[in-house]
Amino acid sequence: MRDVRDDIWLSSTLLLDAICHYVKCKVRILSVPTGVPTSNSERLVVTKVPTFRIDKLLSSLGYGSRREVSSLVRRGAICFDSTIVRDVTKRIPVTTDLPTRLSVDGNYLDPIAGMVVILNKPLGVTCSHAEDGDLVYDLLPERWRRRDPVLSTVGRLDKQTSGLLLLTDDGDLLHRIISPKRQLRKTYRVTLARPLIGTEGELFASGCLMLKGEQKPLAPADLTVVSDTEVLLSVTEGRYHQVRRMFAATGNFVAALHREQLGGLSLPNDLSPGHWRLLGEDAINSIFSLDECARASDRGDEVVLPFTKSATRPHSALKELKDT
Repeated sequence: MRDVRDDIWLSSTLLLDAICHYVKCKVRILSVPTGVPTSNSERLVVTKVPTFRIDKLLSSLGYGSRREVSSLVRRGAICFDSTIVRDVTKRIPVTTDLPTRLSVDGNYLDPIAGMVVILNKPLGVTCSHAEDGDLVYDLLPERWRRRDPVLSTVGRLDKQTSGLLLLTDDGDLLHRIISPKRQLRKTYRVTLARPLIGTEGELFASGCLMLKGEQKPLAPADLTVVSDTEVLLSVTEGRYHQVRRMFAATGNFVAALHREQLGGLSLPNDLSPGHWRLLGEDAINSIFSLDECARASDRGDEVVLPFTKSATRPHSALKELKDT
């Protein structure tokens, strides 16, 4: 039986176009067998799936050095599609379903590159080595700290701020979220030391508030009053200690600060402080909700469609992984 790829059914003009398209987009254009009607619009486009040596792949996911991965292979601890892997040089296709096809010591593979983690950051832990105290990374499985590309926090919460914090090894996604041009809304629950004076909402919404030491006024922010000493504040910027400094400008003091929402993604009510979970595609897409895209369109910015399972994730996150 002839393989479908042996039956290229394109004219010389279309063939040249196909070759150019392959070079530019790194995809392979296939035709249907002879005798089956087709048209230009019905040509099958197959994305080229990257493959990596199993020792390099598992090493990049934190399972150990290449020598340690070789030891796992020798004792039959690695299975691919229910078959024990005996060759450490075996190349594995990196597809979205790989974690359910590849197992180590009887356990499913950790998420491949493109992983996104939501963490309910507790008080007293820090996102930066520059601050004293335990790091948020210490709350994650130890193996994840050895991943390459590394997991990074998406923005930062200071030591005395709790709540929603994302971590990812996808640099493209990280920059999409923190880019000032996108102006993703971040919502905080703020507990104040003194009662509100009543003019804070109007001041924050005016876009005229200038913080001490700054040369540019803050973008408008939305304030929702919960009680005399508790509010929900939504901001689209991420200046240094911005929320605390905003209330300091009104003569008040922030006693507690907790982030509840990022874009269209809310912190799950059942996620306890110090605990984490992996985000799926739907949750990731919710960050860039329709109202955020509409606001970007109103400003004349490019509207980037949310990620879907047919898009480039997780392959885009593999670009830093060199198969050497």
